[in-house]
Amino acid sequence: RRQREADADSAARVAAEFFGTFVVVYTKALNRLDATVDIGPEAWSVAAALTSMVYSLGGVSGAYFNPAVTLAAKLSGRANLSTRTTIFYVLAQLVAGIAATSLFLTLSHGKPITLQFGRRVPTEAELYAESCYTFLVTYVVLATSLHTGRGSEALAIDDDSGKRFWRQSDIAGFAYGACQVAGGFAVGHISGALLNPAVVIAFEGVNIFSNHFRGRVLLYIVWETLGALLATGTFMVTNAHLYLHDP
Repeated sequence: RRQREADADSAARVAAEFFGTFVVVYTKALNRLDATVDIGPEAWSVAAALTSMVYSLGGVSGAYFNPAVTLAAKLSGRANLSTRTTIFYVLAQLVAGIAATSLFLTLSHGKPITLQFGRRVPTEAELYAESCYTFLVTYVVLATSLHTGRGSEALAIDDDSGKRFWRQSDIAGFAYGACQVAGGFAVGHISGALLNPAVVIAFEGVNIFSNHFRGRVLLYIVWETLGALLATGTFMVTNAHLYLHDP
């Protein structure tokens, strides 16, 4: 019975990551159905979708919806994620993104997804923009999705490994969404403000079928992951007290 309950809980968490990622990616894709639309509506609508999903599913799975952020949560040690669960989360997020853009294809009649708004810029600028704002997204999620306070205000929860975890911050959803607004307006005209490997793979998958594949965009994944790893290190340094064990 205990094993069945554990399996059911794991399935629910993976399903939550799938559903949340699907909503976010689908919202972002729909904003690009009309290539003449500016970055503003997308930034706000994606932020709203992300915020609503975080508040709806944060208590189920942690509401990461981004492979780079999921990896950071695992490596930081501040989330109750086993290696197995992390892998399933990432797979669910990638499949959700592909499912979202597959549905988008039925509305776009095979049209490619616009990756950038405005004029083209050097590839280096695109990669730097993606890395910087993935750093922002990741750091904010790590700092707000788990409480980082001290004392009685921080509710300690011990998982099976005996590590200390903290209750979810009430501001997590709003903060995560705010990062999308900041990134959208700041680098939407540079890189398209994808900021998520699941979005990159999903958008490029659609463009393969429409003969608009841009292979260099896959470099975004490398730089987004680098930004997430740097954010993890920065979080661990700026919140060192979380890693100190009580005597």
